[in-house]
Amino acid sequence: MNENVKIDRHFKKETRSLAELLDIMPSYYRNANLSDNITSITLQYRLFCYVKCDTVYDLLHLSPYQILNVKNVGTVYLCKIVEWIIEYCKNDKNKISSSNPQRQRLYIILNSIINNEPLPPFYFSNEEHQYIRRFCQAKKVIPNESLFGIINCSPKYIDLKNFLFHLYDNDEYIQKLNDFLADMKEYIPDKKIYSFAKLYSDTSKDSARFLSRLPKKMLINELPDKLTDTEISSFTTSYSIYFFFKWLTEINIESIAGKIFDGINEWQYDILIRRSNGETLEKIGQHYNCTGEYIRYSEMRAMRTFRHNKTSPYDFLRLIYAVNNRRNLTSADFEPLFEKEQVKILWYIISKRELDCQLFCYSKDDDKLVFDKYRA
Repeated sequence: MNENVKIDRHFKKETRSLAELLDIMPSYYRNANLSDNITSITLQYRLFCYVKCDTVYDLLHLSPYQILNVKNVGTVYLCKIVEWIIEYCKNDKNKISSSNPQRQRLYIILNSIINNEPLPPFYFSNEEHQYIRRFCQAKKVIPNESLFGIINCSPKYIDLKNFLFHLYDNDEYIQKLNDFLADMKEYIPDKKIYSFAKLYSDTSKDSARFLSRLPKKMLINELPDKLTDTEISSFTTSYSIYFFFKWLTEINIESIAGKIFDGINEWQYDILIRRSNGETLEKIGQHYNCTGEYIRYSEMRAMRTFRHNKTSPYDFLRLIYAVNNRRNLTSADFEPLFEKEQVKILWYIISKRELDCQLFCYSKDDDKLVFDKYRA
C-alpha cells in the first residue's frame, strides 16, 4: 500500500495514539530529506517527553510556539510536525482549535510560507516575528516583505525617522547592528551594501546617529499607506534595518543619476562647462555680451537646481558613496554614470562645496570628497 495513503488513513482518526501514528512516520520524514537515523522510538520518546501529547487530537491543539519550543529536538523536525498539521487540516481550518484565533491564524501564515503564497496584511507580534524567522531559517526561505503582510501596496513615502524611532536611544544599537549583519549577510544581495553598513557601524562615534542622519523621507516600496505607532514599534530592530538595506540594494542608481541634470538649460550647461574648464566670469560674459555678474547669477541658479536634484527624492552623493563602498570619492567614481562633460560639471560644483552632504565634504588639498566620521 502507498505509504502516504497509510498515513492519510491514520490522520483521519484523531483519537489514534501518537505511538501508533509515529510507527509509520519515520520513512515519511526520510522521504522529506530528513536524516535516516530518525526512528519511531526516538520520535515517540521526544514527543511524549517534551510535547506531552497522547493523541493526534492533543497535537493539533498545540500552538506552533509550543511545538517549536520543544527542547532537544531539531528545528527542521519540529517544522515538519507543523507542516504535517497544516497538511492534515488544510481542508478544515476548524480542526486547529477554532477557539484560539491567533493559533489558527499562525498556522495559516506558515502554510502560506510553505507554499510561497502572499500573506494577508496581518499585524505581527514580536513573538510571531521570532517564530516566523526561525521557521524560515529551517525551511531555507529568505525573509521578505510578504512575510510581514507588506504586500499589494503602492510605493509610499514614509518618514524613516519615525519608522525607526525606537532604535535611536538604544545603547546596544551597535551590537544589534553587528548581530543583524552577521545573521542576515546572506540575505543582502549586494555585498557592497553590507560593507557600507559595516563602515557606518565601525566609524560612527554614535552609531544611532547613522539612522537619524538618513534623509527625512525615503521611498520604500510596498509599505502600507499609514502605520500606527504600535505597528511601527512592533518591527524588530533587525528587520527594520533589513528593510532599509533591501531598499538600498534595489535603487536604480543610473535612473537617479539621469535626473541630476533635470532643469539645467543649454545656457546654464554651457556656462558650467566653461567654468569647469577654468574660464573666468568676465571672459564668459564677453563671449555672451553680458556682464560677469549676470554670468555669476546664472551659475548660482544652476547650482541651486543641482542641490535640489541631489536630494530629491534621494541624497545622490550618499548613494554614490554606498555604491562605490569607499571612504573618499574622486571624479573617477562618477565616470560610469555620466558623460565626460557631465563629470567635469559635477566635480566643478562639488569643488565649490555646493553639493556637500552629511557624510562627507570636499577637500581642496586632496581634490576628493572626504568621509567625515563626525557627520556620520
